[in-house]
Amino acid sequence: MSVWKKRRLGVLVLVLAGILLAGIVFSAWVLDRKGMNHWLPAYIGWLADDEPLPADGQGPLDIIFLMVDHYEPTKAANARAWIEGYPAVAGRFTDAHGYHPRYSWFFPIEKYEINSRFVEGISSICARGFGEIEVHLHHHSDTEETLRATLREGVRNFQRHGACITVDGETAFGFVHGNWALDNSVLVDGRDRCGVDNEMLVLADEGCYADFTFPSSGSMAQPNKINAIYYAVDDPAAPKSYDEGFDVTVGTPARGDLMIFQGPLMINWSDWRHVIYPAIEDGQLQAGNPPLPFRVDKWIEAGVHVRGRPEWRFVKVFTHGASPKNWKMLFDDGGFEMMFERLVQRYNDGEAYRLHFVTAREAYNMVKAAEAGLSGDPSQYRDYLIKPYRNTVETADGAVGEATRDPSGGQDEQ
Repeated sequence: MSVWKKRRLGVLVLVLAGILLAGIVFSAWVLDRKGMNHWLPAYIGWLADDEPLPADGQGPLDIIFLMVDHYEPTKAANARAWIEGYPAVAGRFTDAHGYHPRYSWFFPIEKYEINSRFVEGISSICARGFGEIEVHLHHHSDTEETLRATLREGVRNFQRHGACITVDGETAFGFVHGNWALDNSVLVDGRDRCGVDNEMLVLADEGCYADFTFPSSGSMAQPNKINAIYYAVDDPAAPKSYDEGFDVTVGTPARGDLMIFQGPLMINWSDWRHVIYPAIEDGQLQAGNPPLPFRVDKWIEAGVHVRGRPEWRFVKVFTHGASPKNWKMLFDDGGFEMMFERLVQRYNDGEAYRLHFVTAREAYNMVKAAEAGLSGDPSQYRDYLIKPYRNTVETADGAVGEATRDPSGGQDEQ
């Protein structure tokens, strides 16, 4: 080989090495920027874990769809958009049993003085069958004692509106942690951590039936499990005990302290809107990422289910619905309409698919029914363990039916 050819070969090797190194650096940058370093190993494991569906002829695939809102209104106008707009759009769609899309508003209990009028307004549409109210909490530098006091006061406040108390008088609530910081896992608002390493034990003791915080794809709070419904075992001396856990399984008793109910988290290889790398699909409904039909399909492909009952697929999506940008996308720009149409038209034919619109509480009941070995149509288990909340079946006067509360949620303070 001539000297000239050797030099060209050397240059080519250097160029290729540079390209490879640049690719590695860029990939590492993308992984870090998207927070994938916290869940990529779990994603690889999930790709290889595919529980087969029952043999043909066993009935339709049941799609159990729930919407979780980290709902933090500050103005009556933002709440009014939901109180007036949600029944208008959701009332046009029904599932296999005639239920309209059912919503779960997780209100921040630490802001009750601001939110009380909004809780009352949302209760008015809960009484009409459009959803339920649950617990959201941002806190930092707490102790077990102060956390218990906050939860008890907050839940009592909600119960004044008929939320978080069942028709048989039991306290129950689902939970979403502000800033994803469950179990003292990350900084809250850039300040201290929440402070409570045994938070899951406290939550369960105070009436929480399940946590609905995750996924949190861009945060170090994201657990090392994805696309799963599982029990976490709380280590009272360590943070982020939910990083691992035991999958909820048919015929197997609960083996942990708190159920962690996840939504979809995956790489959407069919979505290259970013051009140079594919999109991360985490089920979030936001202004810059509306619920396009192909996203709906991906949520179902995630296959979140109880082990041993893969024919019941749980799809949990989430949003921050009090944000004007988000609710305008969902209502004014047709986000909800597009999403509900896809679900009803493609996943509710009664043969290949059967659709169920549920709240967080109803989804939990279906999970527990599957765990107990029950099968068939999951809709029959909506109230399996935890009964409906009082504000979903009766008004403040105790009468069953349409609510008589002021649906405006009050006027903005001047």
